[in-house]
Amino acid sequence: MHEPPGGYRETDETIMSNFDRSIDRNLEARLRAEQVTLQYSGRDFCGEVWFRFGQFHCLIRVRGLPRETVRRDTLEEIVEYVCLEYGSE
Repeated sequence: MHEPPGGYRETDETIMSNFDRSIDRNLEARLRAEQVTLQYSGRDFCGEVWFRFGQFHCLIRVRGLPRETVRRDTLEEIVEYVCLEYGSE
């Protein structure tokens, strides 16, 4: 399980929503350009998202405990996987 890399700045901004599977494209561009982590939250989990080595990474926490790190080429792929594994609400 991977944590966000050292030196990446944590933010409180939310990049994705599990409710309607929306993705903020401006924040996606920011992930690609800056060393930051952004939030991804659902009813039963919280995620930290960052971009590194050409892939998006999302550390999923359930009840505050790390569960897994998902790595995919697109944010849509992360949303799809997380919705299937942790619920789409």
